[in-house]
Amino acid sequence: MINQRLPIVIGAVKVGMQAFFDCSTDKTLMVPLIIDLAAKARKEGLVALEGEQINDPFMAREVRLGVDGLSPELIKETLSGELSALKDRHDRGQRIFKFMCATAPSMGLIGTLVGLLQVLQSLDQRLRLDWTGDGGRASNYDLRRDSGFPRLRSDRRETHPSTERPRK
Repeated sequence: MINQRLPIVIGAVKVGMQAFFDCSTDKTLMVPLIIDLAAKARKEGLVALEGEQINDPFMAREVRLGVDGLSPELIKETLSGELSALKDRHDRGQRIFKFMCATAPSMGLIGTLVGLLQVLQSLDQRLRLDWTGDGGRASNYDLRRDSGFPRLRSDRRETHPSTERPRK
């Protein structure tokens, strides 16, 4: 149905789950943290930031790259590449969900038709018993006993001519 490999579909489901859970850090808490980190880096140098506890994984990676001594251009390239890869993953997941939304109604119709064909095939097999020559008694019995559906035929009892009431 979906023409993607299983890891890509699983990744799309993970991306879709992020729509329901907010894992982002509060931006109002980030500003004082950045100011404190900048002041500490100016006074003690970038190496002093190595032991800092940073909750945002993207910012922690940025600080770690700076502590490792990489140039600002290389840090910018690395983080831009990471953001574009993240955007590509989210776009791929979005395309998978759009495909699923586009094909879901037709899959529902196909399921309905398959179910309807199975019911009709089952009824056809049971109604074929009517051709056995027993007047339909066996098929009436089988329909009531096996299907769980309401009676499809009236249950007329054959009366003997001697027990019939005379007509007036």
